Amino acid sequence: MGSAGKKELRKLILSRRNSLPEGERKRLSRMIKDRFIGLVEEEGFDVVMVYFSIGSEVETYELARELLGMGKRVCGPAILKREKELLPLLVRKIPDQLVRGPYGIPEPSKELCEPIDPREIDVVVVPGVAFDLRGYRIGYGGGYYDRFLRKCENALRVGLAFELQILDRIENEDWDEPVHAIVTERRVIRIGRA
Repeated sequence: MGSAGKKELRKLILSRRNSLPEGERKRLSRMIKDRFIGLVEEEGFDVVMVYFSIGSEVETYELARELLGMGKRVCGPAILKREKELLPLLVRKIPDQLVRGPYGIPEPSKELCEPIDPREIDVVVVPGVAFDLRGYRIGYGGGYYDRFLRKCENALRVGLAFELQILDRIENEDWDEPVHAIVTERRVIRIGRA
């Protein structure tokens, strides 16, 4: 499938995801949130990294607030554009400590939030346009998460996705970092760690 194929697939899945009515997207996001919270409780995770959703992504603000309410340490990714890296920052108040990042994506404020060592993170919630049953994904094309996940050697990597984002197989490159589990409104797909 090459990059042209990935581009077409990205467009197709985004168009499918964008066509979900807002009420339905919120309802399905709550179901995904509840399943993910169950996974966090079951595994006894303490430090959870969550992306802050935009557009038609699985909504994560309620999830982050609920984790904080449970006494978990929640961090979010801030983009270091020049270095092409993600910096995990601990967040205590949502949305008060969030700012608009370089790509218009909400992120923790570098002034208000303190960094955390990626090796301390128990679970990383990974965004994606599409995921396959092997844990590979189509992201947004920047490679930020693939680079970042290599630094989180102890973390379980979990994709949050609507069922319509799950594909049988996505062509992957050598540098692609798969997730270990995918949580949808219907199921938890456990792929396992390599």
